[in-house]
Amino acid sequence: MTPIGEVLLIRALNATRPYYFPSYLGIRLIGSQMPQDKSGFLERLILRRLNAQDTWRYRPFKMYKGSILFGADLTHEYRDCLAPSPITAIAESLILALMASEPTFGTSPRVFSYRWPNSVTSGGSYQYFAIGYRERNEEIAKRLTEPGQVAVVTDIKAFYPSVKTAQIEEALENRLKRSELLAKSTEEILNFYRQLVGTGNVGIPIGPQSGHVLGHLALADVDEALTKQYGDNYFRYVDDIVVLTSVNQADAAVASVRERLDKSGFDINPAKTVVAGLEAWDQHLTKSDIAGEDNFRSLTRDLTVYLAFHSERADDLQRMFADSGLSLPVKRLLALSKYSPFRYYLRRTTLRNINAILSALIAKNSAFVTRCLELKKAYEEALANLLSAPTDPKSGLRRWYVQSIRRIVNVLFYLRSFEEWSRKQELETFPELVEQRALASALSTGTANPVLPFHPRGPAALAELWNEYGKGFTGFDWPAGGLAEAELESITTLQLHGTINIVEPTQIATPQGRLIAVARRDSPKTRLSPDLSFEDEFESLRLSISNEDLAKISKTRYALQEGTMLEALSLLASEYASNSEY
Repeated sequence: MTPIGEVLLIRALNATRPYYFPSYLGIRLIGSQMPQDKSGFLERLILRRLNAQDTWRYRPFKMYKGSILFGADLTHEYRDCLAPSPITAIAESLILALMASEPTFGTSPRVFSYRWPNSVTSGGSYQYFAIGYRERNEEIAKRLTEPGQVAVVTDIKAFYPSVKTAQIEEALENRLKRSELLAKSTEEILNFYRQLVGTGNVGIPIGPQSGHVLGHLALADVDEALTKQYGDNYFRYVDDIVVLTSVNQADAAVASVRERLDKSGFDINPAKTVVAGLEAWDQHLTKSDIAGEDNFRSLTRDLTVYLAFHSERADDLQRMFADSGLSLPVKRLLALSKYSPFRYYLRRTTLRNINAILSALIAKNSAFVTRCLELKKAYEEALANLLSAPTDPKSGLRRWYVQSIRRIVNVLFYLRSFEEWSRKQELETFPELVEQRALASALSTGTANPVLPFHPRGPAALAELWNEYGKGFTGFDWPAGGLAEAELESITTLQLHGTINIVEPTQIATPQGRLIAVARRDSPKTRLSPDLSFEDEFESLRLSISNEDLAKISKTRYALQEGTMLEALSLLASEYASNSEY
């Protein structure tokens, strides 16, 4: 049983919004123009194209990866990524749904990342990624309480690009042929993935949701071998590998993981190999960032419950936050309060958390303002303590230490006013906080330029915060030397969010320039170039749709199952990963 078309659409929306906003908006436009999907219209359309082995469209783009410090110079590095066109993203959701229903595509229980969803009506092609991450961290923390136990942590160097094309196709074909449901569609699905991998040119393309299942297939032999050797003391999250062992066997464990990866054609990443005990693991991966029972996560949860009961108070609450120097995204949390899984959570936990529910019912806006200000003080103190603690730049634990700082700073984007970011001394101490410094500068100056190199998370975070608490459009100056690829992508994202208004004509003979031109056209009546490209597909979907309408779409959701996220918390993947190397 596969999900109905509505669910496929929502899965494609949830997959594309964090990575490539034009794809997301294109899918929203498909949803608004699609006939009521009572008779399987969308599934039949996709299946016909799959059976015809049609051409699928992807668009290359640059995603900020991290920055390297050479002396006083900071150089940005980017991942080469692919964005599926709107209709391609929906097709991918269908294929992943078919795979999820087949036992042959199951993963090892020692894999904690991107597991298949729990039901065919789930709003994502995978379970929410943070669930497995937290489960892994908590299980490791429990096992580290045993005397003499340490965690050997490492990852695979340049994992996705290093996977061989033949390895992907062989593993995929073997699973498809063993599948009762998909064996007859082997060639059609292989054709879809040959186009994806061929467009990416090297390894597993980054961006499309299929990269996660292809990564699982590429590491199946590694999972099997290391599980056989270490049993439940082996953990994998994407390409992040953890082995629990005794402290005197730590070096041997590193050697065995390196040997196993080498047999499968992968290299261990020595820069991210570290041995950690319970104290370090707890400090950086499981312990709360601030003292006390309250934290930002519980605040946003309680505030969402409150808005579920008192949506009419949202505008006044936002004004009170602004007057108190706070920047919480009330409109985003109001949207989350209408999200069906949250409503289900509310019903399921009403009896168990009756006191919390009653508190939300009788609470007032002023109580949340006071609570936010108290939390702001707690996070400011926690940041000051971390910044004053000694840290060795060469230590293997430095990355985790900086992650802790980054998490707190990301929260403070919601607990400080824009003006407070004009003092950025705490951000200057660590070069790794380059994204945070850029967002702070953009907010305090009202200019979009600082976040442009950090596509897609930087412009998304600026749009979220500025669209709720900014005044009009942000400023923007065309640099004399022009803009790099990632910066042009950021311009498009900010335009589609309605955060920036580019009025100057752009004469940029690149796909990025063409997409900027498409985004700038207000209520287009014709396609500029009907060449069946990604840009042409996007433009054809937005014919007669004004820029104002697109901006409204960017602030809303298509359906209750479409998730919401706080963009500033996702900067550099926040607590779930760190892609900077210094």
